[in-house]
Amino acid sequence: MPHPVGSRNTNDRPTDARSTPRTQLCPPKSHQQERHTAVLHTRDGVRPMNSESQVLVVGAGPTGLVAATALARRGVDVRLVERRTRHDPHAKAITLWPRAVDALTRLGAGDHLRELALPLVALTYHANGRKIATINFPADQGRFIGPISLPQSDTEHVLRTALHEAGAEVEYDTELTGLTQQKDCIEAELSTGQHRAQWALGCDGFRSPVREAIGTPFEGAPYSQVFGLVDGHWDTPLTQNHAHYFMSPHGVLVVVGLPNSQFRAFVTLPAQPNPDEDITNLVAELAAERCPVPIRLEKPIGQGFFGIQRRIARTFRTGRVLLAGDAAHVHSPAGGQGINTGILDADEAAWRLAGILKGTLPQDTLDQWARERRHVATQVVSDTDRQTRLWTATGWRRAARDVTARVAERYGLLDRLMAPRMAQLDLVYPTDPATRHRSGLTLGSYVPNLPRPGGGSLHDLLHPDHSVVLPLEPALRRTLRAGRSRSVLVRPDGVVAALNRRSVDAQTQPLRHTIPRDKGSSTA
Repeated sequence: MPHPVGSRNTNDRPTDARSTPRTQLCPPKSHQQERHTAVLHTRDGVRPMNSESQVLVVGAGPTGLVAATALARRGVDVRLVERRTRHDPHAKAITLWPRAVDALTRLGAGDHLRELALPLVALTYHANGRKIATINFPADQGRFIGPISLPQSDTEHVLRTALHEAGAEVEYDTELTGLTQQKDCIEAELSTGQHRAQWALGCDGFRSPVREAIGTPFEGAPYSQVFGLVDGHWDTPLTQNHAHYFMSPHGVLVVVGLPNSQFRAFVTLPAQPNPDEDITNLVAELAAERCPVPIRLEKPIGQGFFGIQRRIARTFRTGRVLLAGDAAHVHSPAGGQGINTGILDADEAAWRLAGILKGTLPQDTLDQWARERRHVATQVVSDTDRQTRLWTATGWRRAARDVTARVAERYGLLDRLMAPRMAQLDLVYPTDPATRHRSGLTLGSYVPNLPRPGGGSLHDLLHPDHSVVLPLEPALRRTLRAGRSRSVLVRPDGVVAALNRRSVDAQTQPLRHTIPRDKGSSTA
């Protein structure tokens, strides 16, 4: 599903920059352990022009907000800066998949997001006016595995609230103009003065100044298509809680339900519009032309157009600087993966950075993060590129696409295989080649946040700072397809670090066949 730029009304106002207690820069490890209760900012003063923190996060979009919130909740002194003078009011991305929602739930934002969002229960594909396939998102073991639809402006508002509750704020109108690395810290030139930190996380978008400053190549190429969209109230019989894809020789139309009885209509444009051109009427005309059922724009809320690219940073870590979100990878809006991948980049970097600063994890755990997240980004870029090419297929490729989709739907393959893949629930991180291709619960796989019989969910048992051992009772073992494993070691991000055939009562031997583990992991 698409996540392009749109516009949306909001009553929020930018938050003023806040001050923070001055801390010793790049302390020895023993002092790092003592500083783990530091907070991001105080709320009764102004940060000094020349300042220090443990982590500098650049960019206050969803990725940066997640990183800063996750760090602040773990007691890390983190500074979040944003070059814009206020938050972005545009709708942009609208699709949140379950794995990203799980991460946001661990930050205390999940319930609020679900209250605001519209659950999407299916994706329906049409070609030349005829339906060819549907991907359904039913409840799996009592848990909805489909995406929720919510404008990015609303998602960011919820995250800013979570950030504030963690004791932090966004510093707007603060631009990064330079960045250098020393042995034990980074030195950043900001528009408000110099800043030093032990680590920096670049969440500053496609044109990332952080990525440019460290000289990391951004490899890939642009697409030829230009896309336009209009969010608003549309008069149409299309099902509100579906995403509808219409493919034809004239171009592509995607219609996705939004909260408050709205829709997003998203089309390929015949030509690049002028920079200041309002394309509302053009999108409405193309939508009516390409949709096999009536669709008429009643009240536009926002509109926009954009080109897209497929690119990935050569490395996600260079010394003490990490890249996440659009600073590390960009791709087609097909499948609505961008915001989700960035959220998970940030979430998984945060608990590792916090562990390093507390002295419970070695620094090379960030090399593992970089490998894992680049593996995911490579897969997402490849998958979305394939979907985009299928959207615009012609000749025999179009016929093969339609026949394959119909057959896959008839045998239930789309629901069984495509739904978990799009949700990134079946994604497995690189591990020992001997176990990499096993089905079910395996090393590097994700433990879904299933409901627990007594109330709550599995992720309630996770620890924010270190891995924990979860017992696998027979019913849960069957649900997770865990084979003969009796317990599982689960990281703070829900990823399996180890499996054990012994019960939890027999936790006297180390777990075998583990992903390279952190020093703070539990054993069974």
